Amino acid sequence: MINTIQVAVIGIALAALVGVVVGAARLSPNWLVGRMALGYVEALRNTPLLVQLFFWYFAIFLQLPDGSSSHPPLRLLGGLVTLTNSGLAIGGALVERFGRMMAEGGYQLTPELAALVIGLAVYTSAFIAEIVRGGILAVSRGQMEAARSLGLTYRQGLRLIILPQVFRIIIPPLGNQFLNLTKNSSLALGIGYAELLTTANTVSSQSFRSLEAFTVVTLAYLALSLMISGALNVIRLRLG
Repeated sequence: MINTIQVAVIGIALAALVGVVVGAARLSPNWLVGRMALGYVEALRNTPLLVQLFFWYFAIFLQLPDGSSSHPPLRLLGGLVTLTNSGLAIGGALVERFGRMMAEGGYQLTPELAALVIGLAVYTSAFIAEIVRGGILAVSRGQMEAARSLGLTYRQGLRLIILPQVFRIIIPPLGNQFLNLTKNSSLALGIGYAELLTTANTVSSQSFRSLEAFTVVTLAYLALSLMISGALNVIRLRLG
C-alpha cells in the first residue's frame, strides 16, 4: 500500500506540473512551441501506457551507465540528480561501493519505481495538458487582452489572471486523470515493481487464496481513489 501511495503522490505532482506547462504551451503565440507541445500530446496519447512503461524501464533506465570508472553516473542539475542503471537519486553524495560510484543519502528511487513514476506522469500529463488547454479557452479572451493592456506580458497574464480561473474550471476532469494515474499504477506488475497488485498476485500464487487477496486489493484501490476524490472536492469547495 505504501508503494502505491508513493507512486500516486509523486506521479500526480509530476503529471500536474508537466501537464500545466504543456497545456499552456499548446496555446503559445510561438508557432514552434505550440507545435512541439502538440507533438508531445499526440505521441503520448496515441501509444499504449504499458509500452511506454517498458520503454522507460528497458530502453532507458536499464541502459544507463553502471557507475563504473568506464561508465560513470550521469549527473544532472548541477549534481542534484544522479542516474545509473541502479536507479535515480535526488541529493546525496557520490561514494564508491564495490568498484562503482553511486549516490548515498538523499531520496533514492529504484529503476522500477523511477520508470513507473516517470512513465505514468508523462503519459497522464498529455491528457492533463488538453484539459488545461480547454480550461484556458473557456476563459474569456478579453481577460488576457485586458492584462496585456495593463502592461503584463503573455506569461504574466497567464500566470496571474488566467490560470487561477482555469483551476476552478478543470478540477473535475483533472480529478479523473489523477484517479486514472493511481489505478494505472497496477501496471507496475509488468516491470516488476512491488505495488498492491504485484503483492496480491504473489500472495495468491503462494497461498491459493485468490479471492481474499484480490478483494483486499480492490478495496485498497477503492479507498485510495475515494481519498483522492474527497481531497479534490475539498479543494473545489475552497476555490468556490
